[in-house]
Parts: sequence; structure tokens; C-alpha cells
Amino acid sequence: MTVCIAAVCCKGTDRRIVVCTDWAATSGVGRSETVLKQRLLSHGFICLTAGIEGDILRLLALLRRSFEQEKNIDETNILPVIKRATNGRKLELADEITQSRYGLSYKDFLSSGRRDLPDDIFHADLLEIRARNLGATFIVAGYQDSTFPLLVEVGFDGSTHLREEFVCIGDGGSLAAAILTQREHSDIHSVDQAAYQVWEAKKYSEKIPTVGKRTMMQILLPDGTHKSLSYKAAIRLNELYGEYGPKELSWGEDSFLPEKAWGNEIEPLELDDIFSPTDPSSGGLGILSGLWKPTATELSSELSASEPAESNQAQSGSSHG
Repeated sequence: MTVCIAAVCCKGTDRRIVVCTDWAATSGVGRSETVLKQRLLSHGFICLTAGIEGDILRLLALLRRSFEQEKNIDETNILPVIKRATNGRKLELADEITQSRYGLSYKDFLSSGRRDLPDDIFHADLLEIRARNLGATFIVAGYQDSTFPLLVEVGFDGSTHLREEFVCIGDGGSLAAAILTQREHSDIHSVDQAAYQVWEAKKYSEKIPTVGKRTMMQILLPDGTHKSLSYKAAIRLNELYGEYGPKELSWGEDSFLPEKAWGNEIEPLELDDIFSPTDPSSGGLGILSGLWKPTATELSSELSASEPAESNQAQSGSSHG
């Protein structure tokens, strides 16, 4: 499969949308990184695609036809416009099943199948039709009235959801979303900040084997045009990722936790009250921020420094026992 990311950001008082995908495609005979996953729709919208290529192409054709039937696309009609396409594709898939087995359209199957077929076969076919998904998942992105950004996530089951700040789909979507959540991505972030955060999310999602290494990133403008990230800019983002992105921790073979690191007490640990998670100068470990890499010795020192207090608490607790 793939990873597709769309994130809203701002340039001054105007909104922008950064979109990013890989190029990977996997089949039973091999794998390539040559598949375009950013497809154009009318009214200046773009569609990011993940799933089975044949299903993507058929649903994309229906989606384009549905968009072309409207004079304008806004937040009041974009979901019905997309659902018109997904419902049409669901009907096609149902027809494929019933016609291949009985030579009947899905409509005729519903009207005569209940009468002519054994109940168990009829209901088994209905369950199979219900379980059949679209074979594709999409992100639809664009602008309402050339100003207000719209992001829609289309699921494998045909469900449609408006998203406000970002959306990630595909095999690597969960990891990408985790990075954007960790970075607290917001639609008020600048284009540069959003571009790095989306790049970081894409690179991190490459831990999933089906996500490709090649990257395509564009910025969608309110007038319906798109600008692609330059090669030099991609090199710069990769340098920033090497500096600020998540890092491997080298623990070594020796244990770094002191013997008294584990106790019998059960209590919530409010670490934010003990140290800052992002500022190493204040004693923070900074593991989650990805901006500072602690060594095993430093971690051991942090924990050892708290041993006397823990020991005293343990002694005090035992005296009350």
C-alpha cells in the first residue's frame, strides 16, 4: 500500500495545504516506486489515493464525474458529492457478484433472490456483498471559494469525514499521524513548519515495509494551482530530519537502571512535575521530543539522583505498616 498525508497550514493570513505521498506499488510479481498517487479533480481539488490500483482508477472516474456535476464545491455539499461516487462504486461491486453467479443485477437479485434461492445461500451472498469494501481509500483536498481549506477522508468502507488540520491514510498512516500529533501540528503553523512536520511524518512512516522511500510533496494554492517541492528543498528537509527527527537509542549491554528503580508501591508518575520533557538544560530527558539523545549514563544519573528520596519514602512507608 502506501502513505498519503495532507495538512493545513498558513502563509500570513491565508491558508495553504501541504500534501505528500510515496510512489510505491506492490503486486504479486514484485514492487516498484513509479505510481503517481496525487490525482487531479475539477474545481481545483486533488485526490490522494491508496489501495488496489484497479479499484482506485474506477472510483476516481466516478469521483471526477460527480465533481463535474456541481457548479461549486463547499463544506455543505462535498460529502454528498463524494458519497455519490462511493455509493455508485458499491453498486458496481454488488452487481459484479450477483451477475457473475446468477446473471442478475443486484436490484433483480434483491427482488427475486429471496424467493428463488435457499435462505442460507441468499443471506450468505448478502453478507459477502456487505463485507466487500471499495478496495481504495482517499484524501480529497482543496478550497471552498478559493479561501477556506477542505480535507475529506474517504475510508475503505465508503465512510466520509471532514478533517480540520491533517489527515493520513495508507499502511503508514498511523505512524505519520502519530508524528503530526506529537508535533502538535496546527493549521496556524507556517508553511515551512508544516512542510518539515509532514516530511518527518512521511520519513517515519517508512518503517512500514510497504511504504516507499521516494517522496512527492506539493503545496496546494487557493487558486487551484500546485507547486512541487524542489530537489534542494527536499535535501534541506532531510538534513533537518537527521537533526530533529526520532533517533535510535544505544542502550549497550550494561543495565542503566539502579537496583531500587523498581518498588512495590503503585502510584501515578507525574513526570511533568519532575522535569521538562524537552529542555535538557533543565534536567529533562527529552526522549519524546527527539531533540536530545540521552546516554545510558545520563539516564542512570537522573534515576540515581532520586534514590535517597525514594529510599526515605520506602522507610517511612514501612514504619506506618
